[in-house]
Amino acid sequence: MLALYNALQLIGLILFFPVLFVKAILTPKYRGRALRRLGLGLGAKRQLFAAARGRGRKIIWLHALSVGEVSSARPLLTGLRKRMPDLFLLITTTTRSGEEFAARSLGATVDLILPLPFDVLPVVNRFQTAIRPDLFILVETDFWPNLLAGFRRRRIPTMLVNGRISDRSFARYQRSRFLFQALFGGFRLLAVQTALDARKLKDLGALPDRVEALGNLKYAAATSTPGADAGVAELLALRATVQKILVWVAGSTHAGEEEQILPVFSKLREKFPGLRLVLAPRQPDRAGELAQLCRDLHLGAQRRSLVELDCAFARPVFLLDTMGELSLWYGIADVAFVGGSLVPEGGHNPLEPAAFGVPVLFGPHMEDFAEIAGELLEARGAARVVDGEELEARLDPLLGAESGRRSMGDAASRVAGGYRQAVDLHLDHIRRLLQEEE
Repeated sequence: MLALYNALQLIGLILFFPVLFVKAILTPKYRGRALRRLGLGLGAKRQLFAAARGRGRKIIWLHALSVGEVSSARPLLTGLRKRMPDLFLLITTTTRSGEEFAARSLGATVDLILPLPFDVLPVVNRFQTAIRPDLFILVETDFWPNLLAGFRRRRIPTMLVNGRISDRSFARYQRSRFLFQALFGGFRLLAVQTALDARKLKDLGALPDRVEALGNLKYAAATSTPGADAGVAELLALRATVQKILVWVAGSTHAGEEEQILPVFSKLREKFPGLRLVLAPRQPDRAGELAQLCRDLHLGAQRRSLVELDCAFARPVFLLDTMGELSLWYGIADVAFVGGSLVPEGGHNPLEPAAFGVPVLFGPHMEDFAEIAGELLEARGAARVVDGEELEARLDPLLGAESGRRSMGDAASRVAGGYRQAVDLHLDHIRRLLQEEE
């Protein structure tokens, strides 16, 4: 089957490569990256890999398709750097956006960031000969036959992390079971997110002793925000300067939700005059219209982008119209609402507030996070509401009883803690694979 793939690839190279090459040369946005994916400049990097090997550093090559996969890999790479600081960590990405995100978010963690080589035998051989990793880790998806076959020929162990097979993909894979059986058979370890994913892989012919359900690294990322301790401590100190307040954080809200949240907040303020609302729209540029909505409801509001942080609690509503701060505000909340869920937007990650031991509320539309939402509901760390009326009914007793908030928050924290363990489990297996090669 690989021979057929290579034959088709050769035909494609003969017919289309000259055109693609010319386009890559003439188009600025493709020029540099396409040539680098062919190996341009790789020779200059050989000395980095040689020096690492000369000092006894093991080389891990991790590949992440794009931004989402890089984000999922962040806690794993951070954990590797902390637990095994002598490792040489290389990350490759397929997309430009993934490479740029990796540079911003992991530039201080990894040793080198490169684009993934084109899956053409001479190019793949050039990269693998230069890098000679001790372990290759693939995040979630982006299977390339020549790349994986090359590792197998060179007896370089490969590991899949954060693997998942949807029902739709499973049905498709079953129709070509022999292809995927061969593909998965080259992995030394297939680490998947859930027990159901593990069963699906085994049904597709993966060796049972090479399949492990280790949890979801993407969710683990939400429980370990870099710099969170210092940021939350600053906000807690700010909160302590204001007497007898309660903080409700409504995060990642969408149009159609604030029209329900703000009237509920206005009513609850009559019973809890110290209540403050930190409202963080998913799209910060909507802050102007939300400020107008607050004025229509006679609610004083301030925008984070227009005032100093120490003014946060000066008015009842604080509009968080900046990027990257929401998780810190969850850290000082008494209760949280996760947006994108009262309207059909699929919801957002409820583990972000749960990681801080905060009671979580969300609407009926949590399709994008159905698994974790279900776990939080079952553990009684979260509650589902269908509209503004039910939101008020759920918030009223929570705001009035600290013991109820603490009990619900502790349950949410335990669920989040289970996802934190996913990183440690992955690290244990990576260490084992590296030791097996010694």
